[in-house]
Amino acid sequence: MSAKFRQQSEYAQIFVIVGCLGIVPVMFVGETISDGGSKAGAVLLLLGYFVVFLGISLLLYYLPAKFTADEKSVVFSILGIKKRILYSSILEIKVTREFIKGYRGSGGHYDEVITFVLREDDDFTCRRTIKVDFDKLADDPETLSETFSDGIFLKLKEYIDNLLDKTEKMC
Repeated sequence: MSAKFRQQSEYAQIFVIVGCLGIVPVMFVGETISDGGSKAGAVLLLLGYFVVFLGISLLLYYLPAKFTADEKSVVFSILGIKKRILYSSILEIKVTREFIKGYRGSGGHYDEVITFVLREDDDFTCRRTIKVDFDKLADDPETLSETFSDGIFLKLKEYIDNLLDKTEKMC
């Protein structure tokens, strides 16, 4: 079993705030460069800052991630960093949903969160944003429970639980 998903970094909003504040020193450096006669250098500096800032912001808000589960383990890969979880080390798997308020009260979204409680006291948590059509939800509130029951982390939990049940019956 495998699936791709997008994960929002917990540092995304902090990065945006710090990045917006960081424009002030960049503007001072740009002003110093332009005083030296190189207005093109100042423009390139500001343009470069915005491109890097926008790129990192988008990456933090939409981290590409995936998982692959086989008979013995599940491997999560987030930005190429892999975490292997052996089924034999799992004590418990929890799947929850959380509503994340938007910045300054604007909008918001639901996250599906999977937490693996492991024997080594090294719990692993991964989250993905659930796409919810709030206009459709206003017309038919039942669509929310349908959306939640179709989550990929919930399917992964069921897959692993079935494998663990089979191995327990064999022993």
